[in-house]
Amino acid sequence: MSVSSLGPFKSDQDILFLGEGDFSFAHSVASVLKSQDKIVATCYDSKKNLKAKYSGVTETLKELTELGVSVFYSVDATHLNDYPKITKKQYDKIVFNFPHNEGALPHEIEAHQRLISNFFLSAKGLLKPNGKILVTIKTSPPYSQWDILKLADKASLVLNFTTKFDPQLYTQYKNKRTANDSTFDITDSETFTFSVPHEAKEKGPPQSGACPGCVKKFHCKVCHVTTVSEPSYALHLQGKKHLKKKMYYGLLSDVTLYCDICKVSTTSLEAYKQHLSGKQHLERQRLLGLEFTCTVCDVKCNSKESLEEHLKSDKHKYKAKQEKQKTKKRKAAEVEAEKSEIQKMFKKRKILRPPTNQASNATNKKRKNKPNKNKATPS
Repeated sequence: MSVSSLGPFKSDQDILFLGEGDFSFAHSVASVLKSQDKIVATCYDSKKNLKAKYSGVTETLKELTELGVSVFYSVDATHLNDYPKITKKQYDKIVFNFPHNEGALPHEIEAHQRLISNFFLSAKGLLKPNGKILVTIKTSPPYSQWDILKLADKASLVLNFTTKFDPQLYTQYKNKRTANDSTFDITDSETFTFSVPHEAKEKGPPQSGACPGCVKKFHCKVCHVTTVSEPSYALHLQGKKHLKKKMYYGLLSDVTLYCDICKVSTTSLEAYKQHLSGKQHLERQRLLGLEFTCTVCDVKCNSKESLEEHLKSDKHKYKAKQEKQKTKKRKAAEVEAEKSEIQKMFKKRKILRPPTNQASNATNKKRKNKPNKNKATPS
């Protein structure tokens, strides 16, 4: 049986499409490959919201079903292990076109970075030995500031290559926004192809005695750190750097979170966040004089870590830059106002200058020649 292809996709490959809008991209690929049950297509919306948001999607879904494509709704690309019907097999290609954190603006970089990071961590375990993750994003600012290569490196993925995204290749594809049926400009977009490096695909360190001369290694997949010492590995897992990264990637299910101010602990990140924003914690924080406030943005944070994160955010940096420019302009205006006041003062008042030497000599001569009336004249 001949193998058909379209771009990077082939009919003998198992392909998973995530974050589809109106399913027109998956439809374009499936129409050419006709690979029956090898394609799985998903979207974040519920079926009801999907049909209300995108016109013509009902007909597309019907055609996908006829082509043998498995369609799933309400799928979160950052928690794929929650969907056993999707994770029951591995894939040659996992595709996420134009990932976008719903509710966040493009310049709110951290929200989109969290989405992509958690997607990488969730998806890489579903790849076949030579499988690839394909992410298509715009490369102009602010999208270029998402720093996708750094995010991939943190997830222990390597970049294989990038290609310019050609929408004309997919004849039925119409890119859609997350919020509505409108389209957006994708002329400056590229597809990044990643894979798991060979050494990272090993399920664990070699068993003792399996190979003479082999050294047992302990590898932290979160921090991408390897050590041959079990005590050092245990210390690393308890360290602040490791815990901070687990918090960033939302992997804190096995970590105890402790509040030094209230002396309470929890293993739930949501419960920890609720505690930090609770009245009891904030009141005790105020009484101890431990309020963390950003005077530039007029924002109160419930912990030192939250304040540090805020100070690193683009929103704070942008506002701080604006405040600096305002201060500079205000000082310049004050200097100009002071100069203007001085000029006005000189105009209103007559400034007397000291007499010149020539004028002074003439005045002295007149005084000498002038008779003194108080002096008696000789008889």
